[in-house]
Amino acid sequence: METGNLQAAPSTCKLGHGWMGHLPDFSFISYFYKPFWNSNDGIIERDNKKEYMFAFIELCSLFARSKGKYFIPDDHKKALDAAKEAIGTSCKLAEKKLGRVVSAKAWINVMDKLGYGTPKCVIDVEKEPDTKAVLKGEIDYNSMMGTRYGTYYINLKSDLYLFEIAADYHFHFVKYYLNSHNVGKGLFDDSWCRQLGPLSKNIENIFNPSSDIAPYNNDDIEDIVSPSITGVERYTIGDFKDYACHVFALSGVIGEAREINDRYDLLGNLLLNERKNIVDKDSVPKGLKNVTYAQISDCRNNQISLQQEILSLLCTEFDFVEQKDSKIRLWGYFGKTTSLSPDHMYVEYGDIFYDTMPGSHTLRTRSNQNKNNPPSEASLLNINKIFSIGVKTLASGTQAVINTSNELWIRVK
Repeated sequence: METGNLQAAPSTCKLGHGWMGHLPDFSFISYFYKPFWNSNDGIIERDNKKEYMFAFIELCSLFARSKGKYFIPDDHKKALDAAKEAIGTSCKLAEKKLGRVVSAKAWINVMDKLGYGTPKCVIDVEKEPDTKAVLKGEIDYNSMMGTRYGTYYINLKSDLYLFEIAADYHFHFVKYYLNSHNVGKGLFDDSWCRQLGPLSKNIENIFNPSSDIAPYNNDDIEDIVSPSITGVERYTIGDFKDYACHVFALSGVIGEAREINDRYDLLGNLLLNERKNIVDKDSVPKGLKNVTYAQISDCRNNQISLQQEILSLLCTEFDFVEQKDSKIRLWGYFGKTTSLSPDHMYVEYGDIFYDTMPGSHTLRTRSNQNKNNPPSEASLLNINKIFSIGVKTLASGTQAVINTSNELWIRVK
């Protein structure tokens, strides 16, 4: 694609609005509703005939611009009147007639009147969905189960992908609200509603005030439930170019990669090369956020548990709260004698390791007994050179990856 703002998942059929041909997406109806999210707005009226006509004109304009032309409504009055007729064609829902069937026939009729004839590819609106309506790249549960996007490139920072996340939140909220109020039956059983989205199915727990699940806070470390996995699994979305292991471990947000990396490198340099003649040792070095010169000096002088102190210093700088005996841990591999920063960082959540490497995807695997098998490393690490520190919570970006649905992970070895 030419623009990164359109690099997102192709399976958006359930996001943004309901499938046309289901309530309330009948083109001929008008209805009133009171918004749940803002009761102060009072009653809102929605005239679908009017809104659908606006949408139709926008589509005509979009198609014209794709050919380098402009769509002038006044030049197509006859065709627009025909479209208005099709949009306003009603059906008797009480007689259990399918609105989408009536609407499809109405469009075919007006196209015949205008001399366009029947479309070459007619979607069978009796089916849900007809195979001809399935977009390229949509999940095929027989051949693509376990992967979400096939070979499609996903840009986590694109506007379209951010829209998908917001729309998926909306979808799960509506699903939770209707189910919790016993509205309808089997409303979310069809294939469209079962499409995989960017969010975990468990996201509905955040809408439940009585839910014991807190996505980013685990005060009771015994409640951590690890996914059932074997071997090494790869996270199937995300562009991890220039995304170091310590960025994932300390932040997990791609947009923060440069800032996190700069602070990480600066802290390592300050540990390796002590600054002389510092007047205010309680001041924070320029470029850091929390750690002071005094804390760096104390760390350098602690040769008994130097690596452990370095991990503690990283916790201070990157806003982690240390928690002894926690099942949530930051791990560091100190393999080089020329550097005081970890050569590789990985996180442990329950008994699962998560990490990444520049140019690679995030990986996860079950930890072994020696805790020396981070998934991105080609071989086991020297157990005398790995150290860990327990924390209360992980960074929100890291935790967001861990919280994703198992369908977004595939086994690679």
